[in-house]
Amino acid sequence: MKKYDKEIKLTEKLKNAIRNIKNHRLVITKEHLEETIRHITQAEKISLFANNDLIKKFGESKNVYFNLYLKQKEELKNYDFNNFLDDLIGFEKGFSAGTNSFDSYLFCVNKF
Repeated sequence: MKKYDKEIKLTEKLKNAIRNIKNHRLVITKEHLEETIRHITQAEKISLFANNDLIKKFGESKNVYFNLYLKQKEELKNYDFNNFLDDLIGFEKGFSAGTNSFDSYLFCVNKF
C-alpha cells in the first residue's frame, strides 16, 4: 500500500464513500471541473522544469496539485508526475480521450 499524506488519504476515502452509495450522483459545474483540470495541467507543466534546487530557492508553488505531487515524490521512490496523475484521477500515460491532455484529464475526472 502506498504512503498517502493526509489530504490524499481523505480524498481517497471520500471517493470510496461516494462509490459505495447506491444510485449516487455527484453534481459539479462544468466551469469548476474545467478550472480544476487547468490547475492539474499547470502542475504538469511546472513538474517538467522544477527541480529540487529551484524549489529550494523559491519555495512551494501556488499550485496545490504541484505541491501535493512534491509531497508524494518525497515519500515514494521513483515517483513521477505520471504516477501522481494515476493516483489522483486514474489517468494512465498513453491514454487519450481527446485531442490534448486537457481533454484526456477531463475525461478521467468525469469518470469519478
